[in-house]
Amino acid sequence: MMFSARRLSLAVCAAVVMTAGAYAGYWYWGAGKMDDTVSAWIADWRRAGYRIDYAEKSVGGFPWTVRIRLVRPAFADPAGAWSWTGGNLDLSAEPWSPTKYKLSAAGTHDAVVPVAGRLVPMQATADRVEGVAEFDLDGRLRQADITLENLDGVAPALNADLKIDRATVTLTQPASPARVHEDEEAALDLLVQGLRLPAALSGPLGRYVAHTSLRARLLGPFPRTDMRGALESWRDSGGTLDVPWLSIQWGPTKLRAEGTLALDEELRPSAAFDTKVAGLGDTLDALVTAKLIRPDAARLAGVGLMLLARTPPGGGEPELAIPLSATDGEVYLGPIKMGRIPPVLPPEQAGSVAPPAPVTARTLAAPAQAD
Repeated sequence: MMFSARRLSLAVCAAVVMTAGAYAGYWYWGAGKMDDTVSAWIADWRRAGYRIDYAEKSVGGFPWTVRIRLVRPAFADPAGAWSWTGGNLDLSAEPWSPTKYKLSAAGTHDAVVPVAGRLVPMQATADRVEGVAEFDLDGRLRQADITLENLDGVAPALNADLKIDRATVTLTQPASPARVHEDEEAALDLLVQGLRLPAALSGPLGRYVAHTSLRARLLGPFPRTDMRGALESWRDSGGTLDVPWLSIQWGPTKLRAEGTLALDEELRPSAAFDTKVAGLGDTLDALVTAKLIRPDAARLAGVGLMLLARTPPGGGEPELAIPLSATDGEVYLGPIKMGRIPPVLPPEQAGSVAPPAPVTARTLAAPAQAD
């Protein structure tokens, strides 16, 4: 009896050891697969000319969640149209799901971005920068979800600041890239709550945009090259941005719209949208204050617009169906010019801000094998 119990104990111990060894092997396989996917993604973008650097890369987390950390990551457009440098970028995944990663980016973020036709250095901090990215087995990004909370940005060169209470972004890509202008290259869902614009971009409606939500589909091939080259190629191939849903509450103006956007020869947005606008009276008052229209014209327009406005079926403020358009760098709400719109990128001959200095990348050492 004692002999049988001993044999049973040995069998149990052997099974535990074999199971632990198998799990350790599987964990390291999953960790290696995850590292390979990240490395392939970086190599792919580097081949396209983008600069992706980091000071150090490490893998850890055994025996639970696999974690990859990039210390001081730096991304930059090949032509210097934008760049970003962060503190740490952390990627984590369960070993049984090595193609779906959680990500977080702590610390201060330094960037050079196009703003109103200029390349402007900015610095930002946020209470939360987190997301989820899912790749297919070939390393192609299929979906990414990013959440930002309490983001504060400053651009000292413009004496400007930007604040966002909360923003969520979902980017999805089909299994195959677009080949012709009717194919979908990517889809975007965006929600921004509590946006305080820089004073230079505020316009007659003020600095505070309470709510913005957008659903858009990028149609047409968007090559993986520098941003200017990609935008010009996308434009020349007939690419468009299809926007089935846009909702903005900016100052007194509440706008819902759907339409299409493209780029003109100077990379300025050219758009045509069908919109419904509420808050007409207060919007006209804001335009008068900004001296965009005369008070007498505003009074006449107000009377006419209110006669044409309709109360939504579910109730609420009267809405006016009115086209929103952008052409030749001007934005119009119906016949009213709301302001100018700059190119997406500054003119090519304009001086650019150099991207952050490169840092030295180190190759990840192979993880130690389990005993």
